[in-house]
Amino acid sequence: FMAKNNIRVTAVDISEKAISIAKQKVDAPLVNFMCEDFLLFNKEEKFHMVFDRGFIHTQKKILLDTIFNKVYNCCTDKGYYVIICGSYNDDNNIAIGTNPTMMSLGTIEHMSAPYFKIKFAQEVVLELNDNFLDKVGWLLILQKRNIIDKSIHKKMQGNSQ
Repeated sequence: FMAKNNIRVTAVDISEKAISIAKQKVDAPLVNFMCEDFLLFNKEEKFHMVFDRGFIHTQKKILLDTIFNKVYNCCTDKGYYVIICGSYNDDNNIAIGTNPTMMSLGTIEHMSAPYFKIKFAQEVVLELNDNFLDKVGWLLILQKRNIIDKSIHKKMQGNSQ
């Protein structure tokens, strides 16, 4: 969608298969596909928006601070982090196929607070393909803080010990 609207895109995924499938679906010269672990991603370029569909909710809670710090450093000033992830509020517990790991809004708010302000949060239905049941998820828009709020970060570090 972004590339079709003349927005330059850098698409990062750790899976070569995912990158290959994405290349087949997208015929856009504005997309730079990179097969790389996002946590090791090291590019000087800053992005106005980082879009996360299915990354953060596959990670262990202990990595959330690292992820938010990494995204913070990838964003331009006042940049955005857009997240689509699973929600604990999904009462459909039938496990068919692979389902998104559920996350609470409180966890995201708490872990992102030193780096981002939540500008928008809404529960949405994640309409999945025929192999999966539709699930409830979050659509979140976070805006980068001017500086990392070290007082919040220090409180987080104290709570984790």
